[in-house]
Amino acid sequence: MKLKSLWLALLLPVVVSCGGCKKAEDVKGDTSGAADVQADVPAPQSPHQVHVWVVGNPNMNRTQLKYTENMANKILTAWRPVPANRQYLVSCEFLVTRPGYCSNVHPVGASANQKSIEKALDTVRMQAPFGPLPAEFKDAPVEFKVDLIYNPSK
Repeated sequence: MKLKSLWLALLLPVVVSCGGCKKAEDVKGDTSGAADVQADVPAPQSPHQVHVWVVGNPNMNRTQLKYTENMANKILTAWRPVPANRQYLVSCEFLVTRPGYCSNVHPVGASANQKSIEKALDTVRMQAPFGPLPAEFKDAPVEFKVDLIYNPSK
């Protein structure tokens, strides 16, 4: 029982700090307390790559870029690609609602087999919610495109 209590004590601060905590630089001038700031998702060590961007919005601001970076890191951390002896790509698009849930996940291109495509799409679906959309995304839902790139081990 002592070990379980210690384990929970170690995890509790992480769980509490990940939800909607704000960094000091994000709070300056914000007196409403309504702004949700997603905790940073660290980039995993991986030979594979995940790229995320907003469809039809090539000029994203810093907050929008941070949101897409966190989304990419979250997907890359969870993705367990089907091994292959060559590089392959799976591109998909999906919608993200204001609270961060995704829908309409569908492939838009791939150089992989069907099993690899389905596994990539399932990874995206399973990572939702991605965190609330920042206020800088004026309209919701927002359409995102993700490229999942498998690089074989050397």
